[in-house]
Amino acid sequence: MDDGLGAAGGTGRVCRAVPYARAVTKVDREAYFVTTYQLLGELGPDAITIPMICQRLDVTKGAFYHRFESLEHFIQAFADHWQTGFLRQLEDWEQTAPDRITQLEFMVNGTASMAHESEAALRSWGFSEPIVRAALSRTDSAAEASLCHALRQFIDDQALAALLAYEGVSLSIGMLHRPGTLDPHRFLDVIADWAQRVLDLEVTIVVTPQGRRARFHDRTS
Repeated sequence: MDDGLGAAGGTGRVCRAVPYARAVTKVDREAYFVTTYQLLGELGPDAITIPMICQRLDVTKGAFYHRFESLEHFIQAFADHWQTGFLRQLEDWEQTAPDRITQLEFMVNGTASMAHESEAALRSWGFSEPIVRAALSRTDSAAEASLCHALRQFIDDQALAALLAYEGVSLSIGMLHRPGTLDPHRFLDVIADWAQRVLDLEVTIVVTPQGRRARFHDRTS
């Protein structure tokens, strides 16, 4: 499914790391999730209320309750939807990359292409909302497993690959928790530099129609 986020690597494959990038053109179930994700990035977790969501969508509270039993039910549905999209993206990167270098590019560029304000707010929300916290825990574990699988194509030692995967995911999460607005260029530079040093690869940052992208090359090739 092409959601218009741009190619993650040099193969033309589509990166879908940023969920809910589409514009809301009709108020269907997904429109509520898109709007919530956008509100998180703009105003933070405190903006996730039924009146605020309805105001943004220009719908009545009755329309909201026609689709969701309660705010708690909605938050569960939103978290499940976000988690499902995240897990599908990890699977897509793993299954469609033609080689180990491209898979690494998918992961690095996809992570750097996230809507950082929304993702950071989602993580802040997880401190106070158990439903969101549980979804974040599951996706973090899946991201570690996926990154470990990618690293194992470069590293023979399973324990070392698992440790480095934990380090890489933690690095990304840590940058999302930094105060202030996160510079997406800086985010890409840091993640690409980490992968370069860990795997002893050559890396160049190129500018494409979709934005800045990291390109990796084996030093021996």
